[in-house]
Amino acid sequence: MTDRDTSSETQRTDDAPPRRDPTLPAELRSAETKLVYLYVRQTGGCTPAELCESLQLTKLSVLPLLRSLRERELVRREADRYVPDD
Repeated sequence: MTDRDTSSETQRTDDAPPRRDPTLPAELRSAETKLVYLYVRQTGGCTPAELCESLQLTKLSVLPLLRSLRERELVRREADRYVPDD
């Protein structure tokens, strides 16, 4: 097999489905929701203030995102922290 043969195998065709990140639940649509979800999972838990500081988001935008993730049972609240709901 030549280099040309292998490069054609890795090229994406227009009708190929987009690749999905297996660590993200399919129901997460917005970039901010995905970002908050991944941050909570990677850190093992954080407060809304830590999220705001680390991701440079406002509390006004973070709290509804956390509520949405909680309603989907992707995170849970423990005292003042949000942790992954595994």
